[in-house]
Amino acid sequence: MGLDNGWKWDWIREPSSAEECDQFQRLSGLLHSVTIDENKKDVWRWDTKDGASFSTKSVQAEIAVENDTNSEDSLCWNSWAPLKSNYLLWRALKGKVADKISLEKRGIPIRNHMCDRCGYGIEDTNHVFVNCIWARIVWWQIVVWMRIPPPINLGSLKEVVDVLTGNIGSARWRRIVYTVILATVWRIWNARNLKVFEGQFVSTLRTVDLVKEDVYLWIAYRTKLPKLEWDKWADFNVLDIL
Repeated sequence: MGLDNGWKWDWIREPSSAEECDQFQRLSGLLHSVTIDENKKDVWRWDTKDGASFSTKSVQAEIAVENDTNSEDSLCWNSWAPLKSNYLLWRALKGKVADKISLEKRGIPIRNHMCDRCGYGIEDTNHVFVNCIWARIVWWQIVVWMRIPPPINLGSLKEVVDVLTGNIGSARWRRIVYTVILATVWRIWNARNLKVFEGQFVSTLRTVDLVKEDVYLWIAYRTKLPKLEWDKWADFNVLDIL
């Protein structure tokens, strides 16, 4: 901030689009009415009605409220899986992960919009998790392993989740399937990031193996279900824990 409450902007790049210029004008208008007291310490506030201090708990509370008030975007949080995988699926279903198209919409210049893994499609959220040929192969191998008829011609992650969770079975069986979905989404995203940021290509076979390992460990250490032998789990013989 400069003299007389004037703001000095240290730009990485100047606003270029009409939308960015409009956002900057609105931000300037908001900042114009701000008075900073140099005698007080800076604090982080979460943008809620009560203005509570920022915390992980406040974020979780906001997410819970969002799920309760917006039925179309609601997500069943699964305690069998880590919070990070639940949160990733929730963001992915809302199209709010940091894929190339989403990043550009947030004002980050992207030179190449093509998927780094397949090179055949523009990288938006549904391409990363469903439409990329490598993602499709992973899902196909996963559903075959679970003995579920492979979904055909599904173009979005929401469609995949709805189809797989809509299969007939006991409540516990469907929860196992849902846990596998969470692990699959997590591992597809992890493989994408390794390729983009480290140049490492994770094969579909390795990704599927990691999904199986993840869910096996989650069920073993995050639930009170009976111990399941690895050989049975590798064949998706889950009768002992149903």
